[in-house]
Amino acid sequence: MTIKNLISFKVAQMDANNESYSFLHSEKDWQNLNGDQAILPAVYMDMPIKYRTKTSVTGYKEKTYILMLLFLFKSELDDSPGQQEITFLKAENAQQQFEIILDNDSDNISSWTSGECIQVLNLFDCNMSGVMMPLEVTLRNNDSVCL
Repeated sequence: MTIKNLISFKVAQMDANNESYSFLHSEKDWQNLNGDQAILPAVYMDMPIKYRTKTSVTGYKEKTYILMLLFLFKSELDDSPGQQEITFLKAENAQQQFEIILDNDSDNISSWTSGECIQVLNLFDCNMSGVMMPLEVTLRNNDSVCL
């Protein structure tokens, strides 16, 4: 399973705040255009995807992906501080549910860690706000080929 498919599958399982989430991904040059066409709320995976490899103790090649995910909701330029806070809380709920879903997938995920999360306000032309989460995911290697 590719990391893009895995993240997409995890996003499809989400129902935080009693909402369904879209999965978006693109290079930075296309993010504004894709944002305009997005069905919100959404989880946006920044591209390109980076990764590190290392040989594990058993001889398998481990691959750790370095991702940036954004949990985004519709916002407006004139949102009050109270409205902004509600948007951030909803994004944090979505992020926490995503983390629980990752925790519960020991078949595909060997380990994961999150870095410092950032609240983002009015991204792109269509005004999306939420939480940006750096994420490192090491997939479980189920290949039968040993080096």
